[in-house]
Amino acid sequence: MKEYYKEYVENNGKYPDNENKKWETKEQLSNRVMSVIDKYKDKYDTVIVVAHKMAFQSICDCGDMKPAQIFETEF
Repeated sequence: MKEYYKEYVENNGKYPDNENKKWETKEQLSNRVMSVIDKYKDKYDTVIVVAHKMAFQSICDCGDMKPAQIFETEF
């Protein structure tokens, strides 16, 4: 798993040209995460999302998150 994360970071979440990898691209991850958030964001004033760092980094500029860090964002 560490090698996949390293490849993801080195390639800014994109597959190198003409290569397929065993990890999701940043765009794929963002689409998957937002498809869930979209189900709730218009129904509620506040939505709490618990996810891993890469999921958050795919949808917003949250910097280098620390474990269990709390931050707010708007969609």
